[in-house]
Amino acid sequence: MADLSFRGLDELSRKLERMGRKAGPVKEAMLNEGAAVCVRVWKQTAEAKGHRDTGDMIKGIRAKKYGKDGRIVYPMGKDRKGQSNAKKAYILNYGTSGGRIKADGWCDQADEQCELEAVPVMRAVFTKMMEE
Repeated sequence: MADLSFRGLDELSRKLERMGRKAGPVKEAMLNEGAAVCVRVWKQTAEAKGHRDTGDMIKGIRAKKYGKDGRIVYPMGKDRKGQSNAKKAYILNYGTSGGRIKADGWCDQADEQCELEAVPVMRAVFTKMMEE
């Protein structure tokens, strides 16, 4: 699960806190934009790994607020058969003990790619809002 707690984000959060009232909207905008990138990356990674049967799990990939100052991205909800999308993602990522389903690490790969793609977007949001 992408939880948007990348290296440097804590320091940036402290800087925002020192900024006062303007910090709240800046942080929210950064987290929202970063989460949108992560949702896109997770969906692309699932598709690239061939994890589309009905598409329910991929459609379920969304971001939601996590804790006081975070967002979390993962497949939410259930598919049309009532199976948990998060559980399916977990099994596809780690495989099954009998080896019937091989681990392919797709969630881990998506998280790594999220860090590469979301941080620059979040920095750009910060820079733009600071210039206003």
